[in-house]
Amino acid sequence: MHYAPEALFDGLGSITVTEGSACWSAGLDAYLYCTGTVEKSDPEDMVNSKVIILWGVNPAWTAVHQMYFIDQARNRGAQVVVIDPIFTATAIQADLYLQPKAGSDGALALGIAKYIVDNALYDEKFLVHHVYGYKAFFEYLKTISYDWVEDRTALPKEAIWEVAELYAKNSPAALWTGFGLQRHTNGGQNIRAIITLAALTGNLGKSGAGVYYASMKHWELFSFYTRDYISSKNPVLHRKVNINTLGKELEKIANPPVKMLWLTQRNLFQDAETASLKSALEDLELIVQVDQFMNQSSRYADIFCRQPLNLKNGMLYQAIGITG
Repeated sequence: MHYAPEALFDGLGSITVTEGSACWSAGLDAYLYCTGTVEKSDPEDMVNSKVIILWGVNPAWTAVHQMYFIDQARNRGAQVVVIDPIFTATAIQADLYLQPKAGSDGALALGIAKYIVDNALYDEKFLVHHVYGYKAFFEYLKTISYDWVEDRTALPKEAIWEVAELYAKNSPAALWTGFGLQRHTNGGQNIRAIITLAALTGNLGKSGAGVYYASMKHWELFSFYTRDYISSKNPVLHRKVNINTLGKELEKIANPPVKMLWLTQRNLFQDAETASLKSALEDLELIVQVDQFMNQSSRYADIFCRQPLNLKNGMLYQAIGITG
């Protein structure tokens, strides 16, 4: 059912559709730039980690299945670090909790990296054999001060050093990065800076280590296949607009103008450019929203169709987050 709305409107002929994504694209590109692919360790392998850093994720609420393996690792002596601007249900259970300013994750990662390099806690053998450009990165870190990191993150440098010591001296260590920290103007760079920590310490390619993010394997198998199958059966040329600047895009379109919006499982005000969005929505003649819950976008909807919770539907669902 993931692409059911697309199939419905394809049957009506050419329409205006959104393209792009405010979801996970910056993070995916970061992984591709850094590692050449979007691969990660088996989620169950996290039981072998000595340190687990949960960076911008709240599995106690959103990935309860993974908490089982995190708890198993803790029973074996692993320490759990939570880094999140929000004090979450997962943060309550952490051995160490850091609360940086939202959007400062890249600065925090650079502060950790600087401490690792300054104190020679990096894995030189791994860097020599597997990492390109690490010497230039070392030089770049010399331009960064701990005072700058403190100012950007609102964290004391001692707390940053503690995380660096814990992560660098207890291998294998795992990092799990969430979606939220890559939904900023510097989002991709946030993720890239975090990935460098695994490269510096050699926490890649071995059991109990790695950097976890979303997986595209199941997405390619199910969602992309369904989407491409639908379009192949009924090829239609659509007018496309950028989803991240939807308000401005709607204002520019005039021949013909957009008069109706069908919104499925999305709150436009969560991560889009919202300055011009309100007036653009108010100019539309009809807005239909389909969602499980009402949100800020619902204020502009003329018709709200409540979608049943996924647990009530007997279907095959793909997990978009930490899957193998």
